[in-house]
Amino acid sequence: MKEDLYIFIYGTEPLPCGLDKIEDGIFERIEGYGDVSGSGTGNSGWNVDLSYESPNATNRILIEAVAVLKQYDITEGVSFDVGGKRYCLDQLDEMLQK
Repeated sequence: MKEDLYIFIYGTEPLPCGLDKIEDGIFERIEGYGDVSGSGTGNSGWNVDLSYESPNATNRILIEAVAVLKQYDITEGVSFDVGGKRYCLDQLDEMLQK
């Protein structure tokens, strides 16, 4: 059985909107490529978990997730765990634009 690939998005700053808006926005943009498989909030921040099956979809999913975060002006205190490697939002955004 094939194991899903994953991206975990972590944020430490308060959100300007409900986490459900972020989840829905990302899902609408990655539907067909991946899925929002979980999310949560706590004392230390919030997270959105994404899963997908094709490694070819990684960049597309990252680009769309970053676009949603920027749409809601969520740029501080955000990091991404992509297959076990951690990236801050600025670092990831720069890599995706190359």
